[in-house]
Amino acid sequence: MLAHGHPRLSNQSAVNEVTHALQSNLKAKIQGSLPGGIALVAACVALSGCARDTRDAARDSTTSSVAGAIADLTISKGPIQRVLTDEDFRQRLHLATVEVEDPVYLKRKRFSGYWLSDIFDLAGIQFDRSNIWMFSALDGYQARIAVTDVINSKAKPFVAVRDLDAPGGWERIKQGKEWLSPAPFYLVWQTQTPVPPNIKLPWPYQMAAIQIRDVDEAQQKLFPKADSRNDTVTRGFETFRKNCLMCHSLNLEGGVLGPELNVPKNILEYRETKMLKEFIANPSSFRAKSKMPAFGSSGQSLDDVLSYLAWIGQHKVPAD
Repeated sequence: MLAHGHPRLSNQSAVNEVTHALQSNLKAKIQGSLPGGIALVAACVALSGCARDTRDAARDSTTSSVAGAIADLTISKGPIQRVLTDEDFRQRLHLATVEVEDPVYLKRKRFSGYWLSDIFDLAGIQFDRSNIWMFSALDGYQARIAVTDVINSKAKPFVAVRDLDAPGGWERIKQGKEWLSPAPFYLVWQTQTPVPPNIKLPWPYQMAAIQIRDVDEAQQKLFPKADSRNDTVTRGFETFRKNCLMCHSLNLEGGVLGPELNVPKNILEYRETKMLKEFIANPSSFRAKSKMPAFGSSGQSLDDVLSYLAWIGQHKVPAD
């Protein structure tokens, strides 16, 4: 699970100014345009893959060098797509600094970058409570969080472009067998109060794109309405959403760092249940230095996930 601290900016006047600006931006956007529902979608399970929010955050003292220019960042909502360039960032946005308790590096870190609300403003894209934010990384990892959860968390999203604790580069992050740089973009969160335990803030690195979708539409392939839904299946869906979907897709909805688990064949159609349960509980006991973390919930939660996987196997969406 993520560790949430009480990060601060480098000086109090900056804190007051940025806090006011971000709150104003969020309020304006929440009163914005689109209708919709409420939900969220995020998380991971199965035979290979990932879960990067809870991954091994071992550190290397070596830093990775970065070029002076900032990479492009794609922002989209429906048919609208904006590509923000290095020139856009440097000439049209104010470069800010934050200090946060970082659950990936497992220590306090300082970054320079841009407030996400300012990036949305620059892109000219609005959102409201019916929306979900989806953050896609270069390797296929996809983190999600509902706008309602962002509001309820009282946390302020910040897109880091520079690690101020590693002059000339980024401190690298251990992921499986690799040491990775978080560049080009790393989403971090400034918090003033503890985040509610039912809300999981995503910290995706190597981010390349942000998509805004309607939560109901984004969830339809994952949890279609059906009379056969029961409490066990519902619990399993919620656990999968929170722990598995960032790496694995179902019905081609979700991350692509790990394998698709439902189409054309559901994973329970070609993996024996007992072995699959053992693998999910401790992937490293099958594969050394697996990117996929051990399943951190109870045995009952794992049984719920397997019940959900069996259920979604009866609700396949044809692959395009």
